[in-house]
Amino acid sequence: MNRPQIKNIIVAGAAGNLGRETVKKFLSDGKRVVSLVQAQTHRDELVDFLATLHSPEKHIALVGDLSSQKVCFDLVEKAHSFLGTIDAALSTAGAFQHGNVEDTTEANYDLLFGSNFKSCWALARSVIPHMKKARNGRLVFISSLSTQGRGSEGMSLYLASKAALNMLTLCLAREVHNHGITVNALMPSVIDTLSNRKSMPKEDFSKWVQPDDLVAIMGSLLSDSWCTVNGSLIAVPGKL
Repeated sequence: MNRPQIKNIIVAGAAGNLGRETVKKFLSDGKRVVSLVQAQTHRDELVDFLATLHSPEKHIALVGDLSSQKVCFDLVEKAHSFLGTIDAALSTAGAFQHGNVEDTTEANYDLLFGSNFKSCWALARSVIPHMKKARNGRLVFISSLSTQGRGSEGMSLYLASKAALNMLTLCLAREVHNHGITVNALMPSVIDTLSNRKSMPKEDFSKWVQPDDLVAIMGSLLSDSWCTVNGSLIAVPGKL
């Protein structure tokens, strides 16, 4: 069975360590990409990072708060106008904060659920109508392997937001599977990023998940050979 090729991709959270490597990979593979970032400074830094891979015909970076449904919808409409079709939407956006429940605030709640859950819900809600019309689409989110454990002290809000993302993935996959759309999430342990190294300087970085490995798995989920993988929470433990 011939399936439409995945050529036009949205990457949300594209200014982060994982996001920019994701954009770089797909541009290098000849895809057309729309990057969604939170601030103009992030946009400028991303364009500088991509260097010659960035071109007006292949890549644009749009700025806005992805946890706002209206803003996200407007960004996706602009992305659709640029791309023509939205074949895949990948969310690498996310936030982490540590704190016991009694020490957390509504601001902590809003940040973690806004970044880790609501932004993914808003992205899915915005892109799915376009994917349904094309009867083709891939959605990929980034969750956390720790959601599969017994819980950790000081991680309640963070893991609750990621657990909510897991259920969004599983339920959404069932909603859209008859429309040629797949929905999956990767669950890495600790990702080897500069911010994680700074916050955990005594840990063994060699055991952490490399961003390139996550990007490779996302690439596989966009390939024809993985087109029947749907509603999966894929563990990526690294060497931990």
